Amino acid sequence: MYEKELKTAIEAVKKAEKTFRKYHGTKTKVEVKEGDFRNLVSFADKKIERETKSFLLKRFPNYGFIGEEYGNTNIKAEFVWAYDPIDGTTNYLQGLPDCAISLGLLRNGKPVVGAVSAPFVNRFYIARKGGGAKLNGRAIKVSGTKSVSEAFGSLGWGRDINFAIDTIPFLLPLTRKFRVPGSAALGIGYVAEGVYDFFIDRTMKIWDYAAGQIILEESGGMLLISDKPDIKICANPTLASNFLKLFKKQK
Repeated sequence: MYEKELKTAIEAVKKAEKTFRKYHGTKTKVEVKEGDFRNLVSFADKKIERETKSFLLKRFPNYGFIGEEYGNTNIKAEFVWAYDPIDGTTNYLQGLPDCAISLGLLRNGKPVVGAVSAPFVNRFYIARKGGGAKLNGRAIKVSGTKSVSEAFGSLGWGRDINFAIDTIPFLLPLTRKFRVPGSAALGIGYVAEGVYDFFIDRTMKIWDYAAGQIILEESGGMLLISDKPDIKICANPTLASNFLKLFKKQK
């Protein structure tokens, strides 16, 4: 199931890689979005999304599309693509390697296909529901770490400075260590392959995590989404639950 959609997702992401590579590290036509100087969009973001959207909707004209840069099309459809042309835009513009193309497919709101390409760190993750997850063609699995005190992972906060101010000092004494990759798609991918034990964020949007979520689930992990407290935790199920218990106690 979903073999055709996964094949198309892989093809779409590989097509996007050409432009993604070409403009990496170049600040061409960079704009500020929504009046927030930290929220940047580049010529490459727009070009990649526009071309990929056209490609996908020609292949599957009845499917919907959610994109970070150009908004939504037919989002009430049973199947909807969720796309981030450049996840980790600041890293990308600065020429740093931790950035990715992230394409997921939702069926009735739940991810069923995912493809994430991070060419500058030599990673191409894929998954489809029931078909397992792969990194560069090999099967992957999340770590078995259960204790928060033994966990190594990463934290993301987008532009939510208050979340960073509250969460960094809270987690530092509780975990073994953590990093800040600057790309949600890669943060989730690293958990899926067992490099990180966890990735925690609060501000991720559906285009940030749709692909990563199915890749994570098919590698034995989960994306735990909580409203109270407002948090998103990527880890194996036991570790995710243990983190949530701690966040519920956070003052």
